[in-house]
Amino acid sequence: MAATIHEKRKNGLALDRKKKRLLFYLSIVILPTIQFCILYLYVNFNTIILGFKNYEVIPGQLGYKVVFAGLENFKVAWRVLTSETGMLKNSLLLFVWNLFVGTTLALVFSYYIYKKYPCSTVFRVLLFMPQIVSGLIFGLLFKYVVGEVYMALFSQELSLLENVSTKFGTVLFYEIWIGFGVNVIMYTGAMSNINESIVESAHLDGAGLLREFVYITLPMIYNTLTTFIIVQISSIFTAQMHLYTLFGTGANELSTFGYYLYLQALNSDVVVTKTGYLSYPQLSALGFIISCIMIPIVLLTRKLMEKFGPSID
Repeated sequence: MAATIHEKRKNGLALDRKKKRLLFYLSIVILPTIQFCILYLYVNFNTIILGFKNYEVIPGQLGYKVVFAGLENFKVAWRVLTSETGMLKNSLLLFVWNLFVGTTLALVFSYYIYKKYPCSTVFRVLLFMPQIVSGLIFGLLFKYVVGEVYMALFSQELSLLENVSTKFGTVLFYEIWIGFGVNVIMYTGAMSNINESIVESAHLDGAGLLREFVYITLPMIYNTLTTFIIVQISSIFTAQMHLYTLFGTGANELSTFGYYLYLQALNSDVVVTKTGYLSYPQLSALGFIISCIMIPIVLLTRKLMEKFGPSID
């Protein structure tokens, strides 16, 4: 009898434990699940649906009438996408610059810091500084240095951001510098996980720093490198090149597609109220077209990089 009571009590305690674990699990999972459903699934689904709608003003009344627009918004969006070749060119130039120059410099500096060469800690702080200081404040400081300080030191009448011949190069330099922090932290973090015995074995076999970097370091951090490249590709149409921080709304000649979309979103409404600006449904259609273009490219690039990338074996 006592054994039966003991077993029931034990089973009851086990059941209570399971219930508590389940409640704990639900309390941890339910909030991010709700956020994912609302902020990702619902928002993206509603954005797609919005591309097929139009809002018409009801004469003499407040509010709008929603009508089915068919492919009208997509036609407008496609015309914008195919006609703005200058913005597309700047976006591609920015991507190429970040891919080859930015990634190469980030890898070199990360490797220098990883090897703990002289002043590596100082470089880490200096390169991460743009992430510590507010982006707006850092942008103002940068504008002051390439403006007032540059003109005073070199007796110039125009700043580097005002001179047509130096404007684009200055913006690209700022783009690299502002993005160094995260890249260096991630790359050095990946490099620090490399087994030191592999490096020591390579050195005993006569491998120098260049061979170590090419045949050991790069293959061991290839997954991290792939992630950054995929992110860069996916942001071709959304990267602003920090033009709004440096120029506000006056960077038309340097405009990228991301900068264009940002200005459009600032001045957009449910109906076209300003000349040269799209409505929310037209912007939604444009975003959907861009997604349809970029998703296959991103997936294909990832598959090719995984297939033809170096092996750590």
